[in-house]
Amino acid sequence: MADCYVFIDDSGNYDFSPNGTKHWVLTSLITEDIRPGLLELSDLKHELIDLGTDIEFFHAAEDRQAVRNRVFDILRRLPNIRIDSLIVDKRKAAPEIRPLDRFYPEMVDHLL
Repeated sequence: MADCYVFIDDSGNYDFSPNGTKHWVLTSLITEDIRPGLLELSDLKHELIDLGTDIEFFHAAEDRQAVRNRVFDILRRLPNIRIDSLIVDKRKAAPEIRPLDRFYPEMVDHLL
């Protein structure tokens, strides 16, 4: 069996009160080969650093749109990847699954 690499990120927060985000999103990128794109992403990061861009890592919530566009261009060209997202309407989440130690693993299970 081939290796399988899974990258997961979430968006939103775990605040189920009216002050929290309405939705929580969990996204996965799955591939059997992580080599395509690694050099391009590393080159982009170092190019941005050389240009004086303050960047420790790529993080869509904090990166400028131009940086995000370049990262997405690299991801778009990757062969043999699968990207899935689970969007949770937090108002509809049953109270018994809301604790973080239950919510997160259960949502990852649904996603994968």
